[in-house]
Amino acid sequence: MAELLPRLPALLIVTDASGSLQVVTGDVVEELGIDAGALDYIGTVFGRASAIFLETHLSPLLRREGRFDECHVLLQSPGGTPWPCLVSARRLDDGARLLWLFFPARERARFEAELVAARQSAQGLASELAEANRRLEAQSEAIRTRNDELDQLARTDPLTGLGNRRVLDAAFLARPAAPQDGTPSTDSALLMVDADHFKAINDRWGHDVGDTVLVAMAGVLRTCLRRSDTVVRLGGEEFALWLPDANPEAAARVAETVHAKMAAVRLPDAAQALTVSIGVAMLGGQRHRNDLAQLLKRADEALYLAKHSGRHCTRWADAPPGSR
Repeated sequence: MAELLPRLPALLIVTDASGSLQVVTGDVVEELGIDAGALDYIGTVFGRASAIFLETHLSPLLRREGRFDECHVLLQSPGGTPWPCLVSARRLDDGARLLWLFFPARERARFEAELVAARQSAQGLASELAEANRRLEAQSEAIRTRNDELDQLARTDPLTGLGNRRVLDAAFLARPAAPQDGTPSTDSALLMVDADHFKAINDRWGHDVGDTVLVAMAGVLRTCLRRSDTVVRLGGEEFALWLPDANPEAAARVAETVHAKMAAVRLPDAAQALTVSIGVAMLGGQRHRNDLAQLLKRADEALYLAKHSGRHCTRWADAPPGSR
């Protein structure tokens, strides 16, 4: 590499992927007072502030994008003299080598011709860079796919496979907008479902059985929903059912179904059925219509009432007809 650009009026460095120096050449090696044989890492030629910029920005950018162009940095001679320059870098071959070019920036106009000449000389690497760019595009596509997978993981409860609070937020925001003509809004309901005496289940049979019960609860809740409904795990043994376009009677029917189907889930002793407590809050009207946190708070308060009413029952933040 050093033979490609003899007497380069700049600093050319080739490193491995970790930044360890392999080649250091160029006229300014002497100007900077660099002892190439004493260097082992590219950061040693940078000034203090630029060395931090190298670690926090330039190196991550080079790993991610495969290149960067014309960043202004300060190099520093062993004696401490600052040396302003423009640096460009490329990832070569399969990424095992990195090419760094440092051009003096104290007299930019004077060095314009040299910068152009250096770029023309670097075109000998065009075919390698083109192939590297093709590989980079393939890697970028793989990264985009992986990011989509990570986003899905970030929205999914790993134990039950249900969505989490982020999914509930999205479903709440996707509900029909409130009418602007003054007509009544369509009701929607939020049900909070909590397993009764779940700590006792964990204490008696262990957390593995507790996890099995949570998975069974998730399966039951899935069967209680309409196509437009959403069920998520909020945490622990607490689940939420979001029922858009559901009046109090429809919400009461869903709650009754949940109670009945949960009772069919048997705990390890076979004689004891699983029971749940349910708190329900309605969204009808304009008040708090855009406040999911307030709706969750009301449903949680209703759930608290259900727990303190003997469990295995439904309580409402409001008082709908036919409440359990």
